[in-house]
Formats: sequence, C-alpha cells, structure tokens
Amino acid sequence: LYDAERLRGTEVPVAAAVYVDDPYVDCAFSMETAALVRGMRVWQTNEFLHNGLRAHGGHILGRLMDLEVVHLARRLQILVRRLPRTVRLLRT
Repeated sequence: LYDAERLRGTEVPVAAAVYVDDPYVDCAFSMETAALVRGMRVWQTNEFLHNGLRAHGGHILGRLMDLEVVHLARRLQILVRRLPRTVRLLRT
C-alpha cells in the first residue's frame, strides 16, 4: 500500500493517531508503517475508531499538534544548551 523507501526518506516532522480498536486498519499494521518514518510521533488511543478525525477532528489535530510542539521544544532546549559550545568553537 505504501512505498516503504519513501516513508524511510521522510524528513519533515510527522505525528499520527493510531486507533487501537480501528475496525478497518489493524493497529499492528499502523504501528509497523509508523515505524518506517524516522522521528514519527505516534499517539495510540482507544478513544476513537476509524472515523476519529471526521468525528472529533479538532481534538485529534490538537493532540497531534501538541506532540509536535513538545518535540520541537525539546529540540530547541538541546540547541540552546549547545549554543555556548558552538559559539566558543566559532571564536577559535
């Protein structure tokens, strides 16, 4: 169904909701697919079914955006911690 090599080559931030009790897509298949994407953040939930995005889009998209914000904040903290070292290296 998906081109595994293209998924492995994805370099953009990605987050996904995986519905544990989805009646149409097996959770294990969703997790295997998500594992192909480097840095994929997955929210596994049993709160929704296959139509979760249509039925509760605002809630789900908000949660996925929160995953990305937390990830980006952590990356920023790492970069800020490295900044003094980087400045010292640039000065030499």
